[in-house]
Amino acid sequence: MKPFSGDRFQFFSDLQSYLALHKKTYESFFKIPRKKIRHSLGGINREIMIPFVFSSYVEDIILSSLKELAELIKFRYEDHIVKKTTDDDHSSLNISSKTRREFGLPQKTLKTTNLDANTATIDVITQILENDSTADASLLAYWFSKKSNGSELIHGLLMFYNKMIAEEIRTSTAEPTAYIAHLALIKLLRNFKTATIKNIRVRGVTLERLDRLFSNILHVLLTTAIKSSLKQFEKKQVAYNLVKLEYLLLATVSPMIFSMTDKGTLKNDYNIYHIPLSLFESIAPLYEELKSDAPLADRVKSLQHKLKKDIQNKALYNAKLIRFRYAVLEYLFENDNQKDQASNYLLALIRDSKLLDLALNNSAEMVNSENCMKILHEKSKIDENIQDYIHEIETRFDLFKAGSLKSKFLIKTKDELSNLIRNFICAYEDNRIKEVAGTVIEQLNDKRGTTKDEELDREYHKGRLYRFANDDMDTLKELSIKREGQLFIDLKDYTKKTYRAKEIVMADFMMKEFYLPILSAGKKYFVGVGSLDGSKNVTLNNLLGDAVAFSGTVHSLVNLAEDIQNIAKEYEKKLRRIEFESSDFDPHEVEHDDGGLDSGLFISYGAPAEIIDIEDEVWGSSKVAIAEKINEAARGTARNKSLRKKLLSIIREEEERRQRKNLLYPFAVYIDNTYAFNFDIDMASALELAIKNKDKELAKKLSQSISKLCYNGICSAMETEDGGYSPDLTFVDYGHDIYNLGEAMSIEAVIAYIKEVKDKKNFFKQDVRVSDFNKAILDEFVFPVKLLKFIVFTEKYNDKLKVDLFRYAGQVKFKGFEAKENNTMVFEIIRKDSLFYNLLMKHHLNDWIQEAKKTGYASDINVFFKNKRWLDDE
Repeated sequence: MKPFSGDRFQFFSDLQSYLALHKKTYESFFKIPRKKIRHSLGGINREIMIPFVFSSYVEDIILSSLKELAELIKFRYEDHIVKKTTDDDHSSLNISSKTRREFGLPQKTLKTTNLDANTATIDVITQILENDSTADASLLAYWFSKKSNGSELIHGLLMFYNKMIAEEIRTSTAEPTAYIAHLALIKLLRNFKTATIKNIRVRGVTLERLDRLFSNILHVLLTTAIKSSLKQFEKKQVAYNLVKLEYLLLATVSPMIFSMTDKGTLKNDYNIYHIPLSLFESIAPLYEELKSDAPLADRVKSLQHKLKKDIQNKALYNAKLIRFRYAVLEYLFENDNQKDQASNYLLALIRDSKLLDLALNNSAEMVNSENCMKILHEKSKIDENIQDYIHEIETRFDLFKAGSLKSKFLIKTKDELSNLIRNFICAYEDNRIKEVAGTVIEQLNDKRGTTKDEELDREYHKGRLYRFANDDMDTLKELSIKREGQLFIDLKDYTKKTYRAKEIVMADFMMKEFYLPILSAGKKYFVGVGSLDGSKNVTLNNLLGDAVAFSGTVHSLVNLAEDIQNIAKEYEKKLRRIEFESSDFDPHEVEHDDGGLDSGLFISYGAPAEIIDIEDEVWGSSKVAIAEKINEAARGTARNKSLRKKLLSIIREEEERRQRKNLLYPFAVYIDNTYAFNFDIDMASALELAIKNKDKELAKKLSQSISKLCYNGICSAMETEDGGYSPDLTFVDYGHDIYNLGEAMSIEAVIAYIKEVKDKKNFFKQDVRVSDFNKAILDEFVFPVKLLKFIVFTEKYNDKLKVDLFRYAGQVKFKGFEAKENNTMVFEIIRKDSLFYNLLMKHHLNDWIQEAKKTGYASDINVFFKNKRWLDDE
């Protein structure tokens, strides 16, 4: 059995080192400056008020679970009274109808070895009982079971911390959102706990004792939830300072912070710190004389020399108490049977040190204690499995007897004093943190009881109220998405492909094999699977023949894009099969096909679409989604044929140079320069006339005119800032265009994606020169550029590493967006089933990831992109 203060002392030693390294005091570490709070009321720091509410769902879980626990304890202690009453008398005991109805509460026991509970729950129960045995193991197991409310409370706490930590990581603000939410939760729990235990009276259990029990339970539950949540984020290896967050959360959750009274946890000889209040108050002045910056281990040694003889004697007596209590608990955890007289008596002794004192010194009570020890001794003769436990209890009990020789051999004064001082330091530091954190807690203003729900709703939507919950809604409304992603997918040549399969009904086939699968895929994200925020993840905007448009969070749209690509592949396979079965099948036509059922998909990000609902008595209901970013996404699916020809030319030249056929372009998105000539009506007419009449003289004059116009146009292009589009280029059009047969997205969408997944994925940029690729990659592919820029995302999922790869494809000025100040920077999502992705995984990605771990993953998006200059670097 490991004492609480053993781990807690090490925790405080580590915290002290952390604070010294970062030159922080308790005040500067645990208090929150106004400038780090996203919304607060008041003028200066001491007047700051942080308005908040908890969702009614969270409040209901907490209140119902605490009330039920109190009623179970009341039922346990007053069971003999309940059995003597009629059903009409139950109300006077304040036991709920549910508890009265379920009198199947298991028999009272501290035995934990045969509980009907999982290992994690048993561990929680054991921690609670080690610190306070007012409750019992079977009662707690019942409360934590699925038929009671305790399990819902545990799950709710874990979900709460998961959400708050994820939101703090994702928002990238200076505000310690999870810490604020944590302190607000402590305030709520403390208030609900106090109200619960004051509204119920349990015979034989004082209000003070109930307060200690509930404070201990809440401490254990919150600590367990925090550690479990942080462990999940550590597994994901997110690029965030979880160490600081861990110190903030775990340091401020202790039994003391939940106690109704000052140092109330210590007002019993048996407490979690193993030090009674009188001894604590004797040592405190001596401790405060020591240097506050001295390591805790050094303070332990210094205090040992300062303790006077009377304090040392108290410390040794207290050590005997604790040793005896642990010996009894270890026995009861394995062998308790409340029908057994000895077990009941032992339990009474470890709950009340005064009774133990009487058992040693009062002649009447000594008879009971000696009888108990005789029963235990006789038991040990019969059952060999309990002999060691019984021997330890007898030994520890004998230590209290005056003049016991065992004391000289079993109690080492120096060791016991060191343990006592460590226990004291844990209690002292927890009390200090309670006071410092308490000032922040006082600044948290719960508006639920003082403001009408309608007003709370208005304040929340104005961004003036924190709403803490374990659901998908934002904690502070300013985080709500004012912009959204737009996904547009355009199937290329689907009409031609489908028409060839003459034996099928086109509309029916499209409905079953394309539309319905895509809509089904979209539903997964619409209903909130993998939700990262409070908005609907995906909404269908338009379904237009060969095109589909969705809007929503970029993270969900990226996942949907992969689903749609798989659907398109299956669609193509079925069309191919039908073609081969068709009587009109022409192998030559398929042989010269330009690449199967191709599609271009683009995700943009910006202002949300305006939805217009139209009702007409003839045409019925119609919905139209209008958004600039839908248009941009549609432009991003373009497939400029001149670029395709240019790319094929590059590939053929490389094949000839290498004397090797079937080389591949590794990507599905190609962006490059495009050129075009604009002939005015007179020149166009003259050109037609020259061709029609085969007039070589006219052709010669036209060529000279065209040459001059072309020269002037090129010079004008040179004078533009980006060497691209200019409204003055009346003859030569020069710019960038896209050939998209894959999944692409704008840089704005990439930035939004990073913000949405920061709490789940690590990311880093990777520049790689083509010449540095492994030979296996160079042998397969043609690269029109010398330098490639990637963003690599890594995520631990079910202990496996998932890697997503975005490639910077280039810049393009989409038609209709010529007035836009900057070109659209485009990234391609590399398909995981592509040969290039798999070769990268095999030969390079592991090295990239290991290097990123050494240098540190990216965390600040602005620094990451350097205001997008990274993409311009060569």
